[in-house]
Amino acid sequence: MTASPAVCVSALRQRLHASLAQLHQTLQHSERQLVESDELFDEWQRQWNRNGEELTEKLRLLDRRLKEVLGDVPARPQFSIVGD
Repeated sequence: MTASPAVCVSALRQRLHASLAQLHQTLQHSERQLVESDELFDEWQRQWNRNGEELTEKLRLLDRRLKEVLGDVPARPQFSIVGD
């Protein structure tokens, strides 16, 4: 015996509703992951900028100290040719 059209339509509606609910849940999960990824990226950028500024300042300090210790060093190396 075959199912009546009303039973078939009802089963199809239930399957469609379940599929749409699952799609909606997956979409919400994906949107949350996207927001979390954006937040992580923003935090990484802030850290990178902060660390970059710190590194720049440390390099400037090293340059100043080297100048204090060595005096003015020529911009390019100076070579001497030693021969017989």
